[in-house]
Amino acid sequence: MKRLVAVAAILLAPSLAMAKKAPSLPVMQFEVQNGADARQASLATDAASESLRDLNVFKVISSDDIKKILSFQRDKAMVGGKCNEDQCLAEIGGALGADFMVSGKVTKLGNSVKLELQLFNNAKAKVDNAVSQDDIKDDKALVEAAKNLARRAVAPILEKNSGQLFVNVTAAGADGATIEIDDKTAGITTPPGVQPAPIPLGWGPHHVRVKKEGFLTFEKDIQIDEGQSTTLVVTLIPSPDFIDAYKSRNSKLRIGAYATGIIAIAAAGFAVEQNYENARLYRAYDAYRLYQDGNSNQAALALDTQTNHHYSSAADACSAMERLTGLPQSGASGDCAAANQKAYTNGSSQLTRIYLVSGLGVVAAGTAVTLFILSDDPHRYDSFLQSNPSAEAAPASGAAPAAAAPEKTGTKLVPTFGFVPTPSGFFSSVGVNF
Repeated sequence: MKRLVAVAAILLAPSLAMAKKAPSLPVMQFEVQNGADARQASLATDAASESLRDLNVFKVISSDDIKKILSFQRDKAMVGGKCNEDQCLAEIGGALGADFMVSGKVTKLGNSVKLELQLFNNAKAKVDNAVSQDDIKDDKALVEAAKNLARRAVAPILEKNSGQLFVNVTAAGADGATIEIDDKTAGITTPPGVQPAPIPLGWGPHHVRVKKEGFLTFEKDIQIDEGQSTTLVVTLIPSPDFIDAYKSRNSKLRIGAYATGIIAIAAAGFAVEQNYENARLYRAYDAYRLYQDGNSNQAALALDTQTNHHYSSAADACSAMERLTGLPQSGASGDCAAANQKAYTNGSSQLTRIYLVSGLGVVAAGTAVTLFILSDDPHRYDSFLQSNPSAEAAPASGAAPAAAAPEKTGTKLVPTFGFVPTPSGFFSSVGVNF
C-alpha cells in the first residue's frame, strides 16, 4: 500500500500543482450491494461527480481519473468498489492530495435501489457526513438522487468555509421584499440607501429569490466565494396590474387633494371678502348708534375703509347702512329704523356665513394635506411601461438572462440584475461588475 501511495502521489503531483485554489475532492467508484447493477453504480458515480463539479468549488477527481492515476491492475480493484475500510480510504485520499473524499454504494431492495453517499475525512480517518435516499425506481430518479445527495454530502465543507451576501434593492417601494435563499426565507430588503444586513451562506452556488406583492419575482443563481462578501443589486419591477392600480389610486388621491385644496382656497377667499364687507357694515351701524346715543366725537372716528370716509352725522351713517344693505336712500330726514334693523340682520347673517365657510375651509385644507401625504407620484412607475429600445427581444420563459458588458469597479465580484418591460413582456438583463 505504501508503494501505491507513493506512485499515486507522484503521478498526481502535476495535476494538484495546477489546482491550488480549488481543493481536490476524489469521488470513488460507488459500490454495489445485494445484487445491484454495476451499470447503475457507474451512472450514480458519474452524476455525483458532475454535480460536485458544477459547484465550481472543488477540483473533482472522478473515479475514471483515479483509475488513470492508479493505473496498476490491483489498484483498479481497490477503487472499483472493494475498498471500504476507513484506513484504506484515508491512504487513498492522502495519495490523491485530498482532505476529503466522497464514496457511495448502491443497494438493491426489491424493485428499487437505495443510494448512500458519505463524506470521508482523510485527516481524521472518519466519516464526517452520510446521506441516503431509498425507493429509487429508475435511472432518471437515480441520477437526480445522486446529484442531490452529492451536494448534501459536502455541505459541512461548504458551510465551514462560508461567505456572506448583501442584497441591495434599488427600486423605490421595493423595500420590505422577502429574500429567499435556496427556497428558505433569509431576510427582507431594506430601503434604497440603507445598508442591508449580511446573509451568511455556505461556499458555492445558491439560488436567490426576491419577491414582494405587486412586483415581479426576481430569481437568480449566484456563487458565494470562500470567506468573501458578495453584493447582489436587484431592481424589482412592478407588475403591469400593480402599476395600473398604483397609478389609479394615487391619481385619485392627488385629484382629491387638489380639489379640496381649491375648495379651501375658495373658502378662505370668500371668508375674507365677507369679513371685509361685514366690517364696513358694522362700522356704519356702530357710528349710527353712537350718534343716536350722543357720542358724536367717538362716532366721527368710524371709517369706511373702502372709501376712506369718516361718518359726519347719524344721517351720513344711515345712508351708508342703506347703501350697504341695498335699501333705497331715505335722505337726511328719512327714517333710519329699517336700515338699522337690516344692517343688524345682514351683519349677523354674514358672521354666520363667515364661521361656516371658515370651518369648511379648515376641513378642506386638512383633507387636502392628508390626501397629499397619503398619495405618491402617480407617474412614479411610468418609465417601466415604456419599451426598452436596446432590447431586441424578450427571452423565452425560463431562459437565462442576457449578460451586460462588465465594468471594473474594484477587485470583488459584484453581480447586478434587472428587468426591463417590453410591449410583449419583461426583458431581463444581468450585469457583473468587478
